[in-house]
Amino acid sequence: MSNVVSMDKPCDYLVRRAAARRRRGNYDEAMTLLSKAKDQFGLQQEIEIEMARIYDEMECEEEAVRAYLRVVRLGGENRAEALFQLALSAMQRGDFSRSISYYDMFLSSDQSGVSQEYAQLLGEQLR
Repeated sequence: MSNVVSMDKPCDYLVRRAAARRRRGNYDEAMTLLSKAKDQFGLQQEIEIEMARIYDEMECEEEAVRAYLRVVRLGGENRAEALFQLALSAMQRGDFSRSISYYDMFLSSDQSGVSQEYAQLLGEQLR
C-alpha cells in the first residue's frame, strides 16, 4: 500500500506547470501535463493556448494552427493572440487573403494580449 495520496489539481495549476516546462524546453513533460488537464477538464482555452505555444516553439505548424483555431472558437482572453498568430502564420505561408481575414478579426477584438509593435508590423506587411 502506498502512502501517496492522489489529489486532483485545478486546471490553471496544471497549465502554469506546463508553461514553466515549456519555457525550460521540456516539451514532452509540458504536453503530458496538458494532456492530463485536457482529460480531466475537457476543452479549455487555457489548455489550448498553451498547447499552441508549445507546437509553435517545436515548429509543428499544422498542430499549432489547429490549436489556435480552437482558441478562437472558444473565445476569451487569448482570442486576440490566437488570431494574431493565425494571421502571421498565414502570411508566412503566402496565403495573404487568409492572413488579412485573421488580421481583420484581430483588429476587431481586444488586443491586450499582443504587443502593439508586432500588430503594427504585421498590419504594414499586409498593406
